[in-house]
This record gives sequence, structure tokens and C-alpha cells, in this order.
Amino acid sequence: MFYQPGMMDALADYDSASYVIFGVPFDRTSSFRAGSRWAPDAIRSATANFESYNSFFDIDISDVSAHDAGNFEAGALVDDVLDELYLDVLNIVDDGKIPIMMGGEHSLTLPCVKACAKHAGEDLGIVVLDAHFDLRDEFEGMKYNHACISRHILEEVTENYVSIGIRSGPKEEWDYAKDNNVRYYTPEDVT
Repeated sequence: MFYQPGMMDALADYDSASYVIFGVPFDRTSSFRAGSRWAPDAIRSATANFESYNSFFDIDISDVSAHDAGNFEAGALVDDVLDELYLDVLNIVDDGKIPIMMGGEHSLTLPCVKACAKHAGEDLGIVVLDAHFDLRDEFEGMKYNHACISRHILEEVTENYVSIGIRSGPKEEWDYAKDNNVRYYTPEDVT
């Protein structure tokens, strides 16, 4: 279900890797500007310019056991893509590995979070970096649209959640966040 582009320093084979990196070039529920489907390969391309050592953490990324599994081959139907992605990520987690997904759009997050929650249970925490809440119940007739993903994480997976960078959105989402004690920080909170 994956095709193989390749990421710098993610050279371990699958069996020996602790981390499995994969891309999901998918943006079918994007409502403003499509193009996030190009992100996984663009990120990989940019890694050719990375220096592998980080002095702050005193770690050389080339010493981290990571495998680039390539890109998930997204089909045409949104629900099928999300179901298949869940199963693929669950296989990675079942193998005792930590998945690192490069999207694509936000709708891809929920199946990955659900798969990780199968093993992490109460220990799972979600940190979202976004300008919008994504707390709608549905958007443009779709329950699992990119604009709904945080709400479904909160309702279906875990309340151990925080969103950082919230700057705008409909009043209903601000009200939902307040009424449900959703933890969030605006840009003003973090500057």
C-alpha cells in the first residue's frame, strides 16, 4: 500500500526501525486551497539540506533508527482512504513502532490517532498546531472533513488534547471549546 520516495537519514530497514515515517499525499477534503498532497515529497526533498546533528538535544538524527516506508497510496473515496490508513497505521503500532505521518490534510490525523490509541490508551496526548479549532461536527456534508478532525479526536479518542495557535473560526467553535473545556492557546498566549 506504499510507494517509496526516500527520506534522508531514515535508512533503517523496517524490522530494525523504532520509527516508521510515511507520507499520505491526500487533500480531497480541503476547502480553501488544495496542495497539501505535495507535502510529503517536498518534506523529503528538503531533508537533503538538513544537518543531522542538533546541539540543543545533543542528538544526531542519523543515530535514530527510522525507516521511510514511502507514501500511502490514497484511493478516490475519502472514507476508504481513512479506513485503510487506520489499518496500515495499526499494523505499524502493532509491530511496536512509532508512526510518523507526513500529510496531507488534517482529516488524515484521526485514523492515525485512533490506531495509536489502541496501544497507548490513557497515555495518549494530542498536541495540535493550527490556526483553527477544527471543532465542527461536520463540514460541507462530511463528518470526517478536515474542519472537523479535532472534535472527533476529542469525542472519539481522548480529551488529553491541546491546540496551539488558534486565531480564528466561527463563534460556534469558540463556544464549543469553552463549553467543553478544550485546552487551547492563541498566538497572543504564546508570544
